[in-house]
Amino acid sequence: MSGAALPRPFPLLLSSNHVPPPGRELLVLARQWSDRNVKVERLQKENAERPKVAFSTSFGKTGQHGPFHTASTVVFQNIFSNTGNHYNQATGVFTAPVRGAYYFGFTIGAYLHSTVMGLTLFKNEQQIIHTGEWGNHGQFRYASNTVILQLEVGDVVFMQLPANYRMFDDLHHRNTFTGFLLYPV
Repeated sequence: MSGAALPRPFPLLLSSNHVPPPGRELLVLARQWSDRNVKVERLQKENAERPKVAFSTSFGKTGQHGPFHTASTVVFQNIFSNTGNHYNQATGVFTAPVRGAYYFGFTIGAYLHSTVMGLTLFKNEQQIIHTGEWGNHGQFRYASNTVILQLEVGDVVFMQLPANYRMFDDLHHRNTFTGFLLYPV
């Protein structure tokens, strides 16, 4: 023999540069898996620390409500969910726990016999949106509306039945008020 060293059949695994190609692919996959696990854990921690704010309610009283001579805050007493307990079931008022963008929606229903039905959504003392309908056809009608509002900590949102308006509810939960935090800002 000429004195040249014979190649080793299995090189020593001192670094990833010495790993045969299939082993190198496994090493790359293992690193990617580890990186993804770190990202998932980070996202789970961020999600756990995010405020959870959501409520969904219905009026909860059977029969005609209104008309009244003055506007009145509507207290939605049936609670489907109230994550964070920021909707007050006794007063009908939602109070923002964090600064953020919030979604609110409501539906109202009533039988219309020469009457008007409707609701107005307020932020603090400011009227934001109103939905209603007038009719003399004796049929049941619905009206709905939604809005996204930026709220500061302590801002309040509530529904008001305007003077001389009415609503009707029964076991079908026809009148609802819902809100949730989209994201903090």
